[in-house]
Amino acid sequence: MTKPKLLGILASVIVAVSSAAPARASCLSDCLSGYGCGPIPEASGQSRSCGTFASTCRAECSHKSSAERPTVSHGAIAFSTSTGANGWSHDYADAVGARMRARDECSRYAKDCVIAVELTNECGAVATAEGGAVYWGRGTSEAEAKGLAELACSKDGGRNCAIKVSACALP
Repeated sequence: MTKPKLLGILASVIVAVSSAAPARASCLSDCLSGYGCGPIPEASGQSRSCGTFASTCRAECSHKSSAERPTVSHGAIAFSTSTGANGWSHDYADAVGARMRARDECSRYAKDCVIAVELTNECGAVATAEGGAVYWGRGTSEAEAKGLAELACSKDGGRNCAIKVSACALP
């Protein structure tokens, strides 16, 4: 093989590897943020549970590259009104799997978890008000979803509205 041809092949491999890394890093960051963990839990002084979540997220994201991401992404947010526990899912090919994952995650911490928001190519958020009323919002970004959840709460006369959880299921 000639030197120019070998360099061309090497350059192609480097470009392919470097273009896949940002997608994986984004998946990992998104996954960890859903557990309330920073991008590198072991180095940030966060609890040991974040290290466990990091392993889970690495496994979930290891097979994903920008080319493998679906054109339709389903997710869900489950919420417990009695404890405030929550669970969420994203990047599922089907809505049923997304709902099951969110409910399973929430059910690790509470027995009364229900699906508060279902997502398809969008973001969602859950807000609560004094007295336990629950509100939700969906939007094209996490900020929009949070804003709509807070707006629903305040329009209903909710006091001390606060976002409890948010997630995005974007292709």
